[in-house]
Amino acid sequence: MIDIKKEYKIAVTVVVALLVLLWGVNFLKGKNLFESGFAYYGVYHKVAGLTEASPVYYHGYKIGSVREIQFNPQKEDRFLVTLSLNDDFPVYEDMVAQIYSLDLMGTKAVQFLDGENQQLLSHGDTLRTDVMGGLKDQVTTEVLPVKDKVENLIVKLDTTLTNLSKVFSNKNNRSLEEGMESFRDMMQNLDETTSEINSSLKKGGAIHNSLANLDSISGELNRQRQAIGTTMENVADFSHQLKAMNLDTVAGRIDSSLIAINTLLKQTRDGEGSLGLLLSDEGLYYNLMDASASLDRLLADVRHNPKRYLSFSAVDFGRDVYVNVDDEKAEQQGIVYKVKIAESKEPLTIRNQMVKDQFRIFEDSDGEKYIYTVGATSSYGKIEKILKEVIGVYPDASIIALKNGKPIKVVKALKQTGRKN
Repeated sequence: MIDIKKEYKIAVTVVVALLVLLWGVNFLKGKNLFESGFAYYGVYHKVAGLTEASPVYYHGYKIGSVREIQFNPQKEDRFLVTLSLNDDFPVYEDMVAQIYSLDLMGTKAVQFLDGENQQLLSHGDTLRTDVMGGLKDQVTTEVLPVKDKVENLIVKLDTTLTNLSKVFSNKNNRSLEEGMESFRDMMQNLDETTSEINSSLKKGGAIHNSLANLDSISGELNRQRQAIGTTMENVADFSHQLKAMNLDTVAGRIDSSLIAINTLLKQTRDGEGSLGLLLSDEGLYYNLMDASASLDRLLADVRHNPKRYLSFSAVDFGRDVYVNVDDEKAEQQGIVYKVKIAESKEPLTIRNQMVKDQFRIFEDSDGEKYIYTVGATSSYGKIEKILKEVIGVYPDASIIALKNGKPIKVVKALKQTGRKN
């Protein structure tokens, strides 16, 4: 009898221990075997780490826990989560059971979000669900756009640096330096121009004087207003007189004059009348040319042999006349001195030009070349003075001698006149 009682005690103790162990394990898992509540269901596409016995909150207040998580028998890619809620918590139709992160460690829980519909759900109904992204998802969502922007910025920065490297190449650096140098020169010129303008604007400057002159002119015009008015009146009277004139008669007279002039020009062009014969007669033209050539030869012979045409002992070709024994002998022997300034095989354009507004340039020819001279005198002293005058303009000028129109050496001419140079 005593042994039977011990067995009962042992059995009761074991059962109680098992019950306590079962309750303790479930308690540690967050399940309360003695907790009462109503079951509601939610279908999720992922549970994101949600476990059985995870808490359920409404505005931070615990209203229940997750009783069970299993695959949805109707949709295999969905999860069916059973929620056990307190008896006194009203569940409305458009409330959302959202899975979210309870802390930074990633602990998951379920929270109920309010809706606008106030119609209550029955026990065992299916709730509207949602899954809030975790910290990683949020960071990814926030960082990805920034990452894309940073990548685009890096690409643009690389392109900019490449372009800058091209801009600051050696060739472009030289161009930039030259551009900066030109800019500095331009600024310096602008500064100088500004200084000049300021100087001109000061009293006594060009612009100041011009403005003063303009002011004087304005004042003078103001003073002459009456005279200007009289002049304008006279112009107006003249205009009225022109208007009153019989312009048709004047125009007719002008037209008659033009007809007469045209007739005269036609007769001249046709060789009619004295003027027409003068312009169209080739024989008269050639006679005039022969007369001009003969006159040139006569004048040249007069310069070369003045003794043939002049009866006095000295020829005045300058401002002073020197008469001495040597000059008389030179004149008697037909010796003439000249200053040669140039010679050429072709005619030069210096003929008849004036040297220092005193001496005219003459052109002579011996058949082979053209000789250009100034001055013609039998006085060697005078020709030396002329040479000193023209040597500054024609450094190669020299004295030549002619005897009876033919060139001879100057030394020989001086020897014949008995003059020592």
